[in-house]
Amino acid sequence: MIEDRLYGARRIYESSPLWLRRSAGLAFARLPDRWRYGATYGEIRQLLALTRTWTPTQLAAHTDEKVAATIQAAYEHVPYYRSVMQARGIRPEHIRKVEHLGLLPLLDKDDVRTHADALRSRVVDPDSRIYMTTGGSTGEPVGFDLQKGVCRSGSSNGNCNPNCTPIAVPITIP
Repeated sequence: MIEDRLYGARRIYESSPLWLRRSAGLAFARLPDRWRYGATYGEIRQLLALTRTWTPTQLAAHTDEKVAATIQAAYEHVPYYRSVMQARGIRPEHIRKVEHLGLLPLLDKDDVRTHADALRSRVVDPDSRIYMTTGGSTGEPVGFDLQKGVCRSGSSNGNCNPNCTPIAVPITIP
């Protein structure tokens, strides 16, 4: 995904004059969707189109399937979630639906700061991560990883890759 390749030039972009940033944005917007949003963009658009025809029951079943797979992967590959679940006597098979997510504690900024390494999936190559921070508008920035090749910029208009399942730190867990 081209966004990841351009990430290193972000500081140059941000310090550029507004006219140059607007021109760069217009040029970026003209690139093919596959380049801008990643290799799986077409597949995800097809899935989104298909889900528009699903009944609420079908959509709920698909969502629950994704929740169960995500929880299983988190238990197997993310030390923080394995530890939290074991401490509460929870196994992945206890969380099979969206409604079951309440069994897990909510994360706050302090959890992310304190357990940053334990929140990283052990199956995601460190070279495929981009470290980001929040703006720190509430006092102290929070650092987290994003996975390269996963659409982030289109999230507000439905173009974001649903394979990117946020698990505390937004990293896809295969």
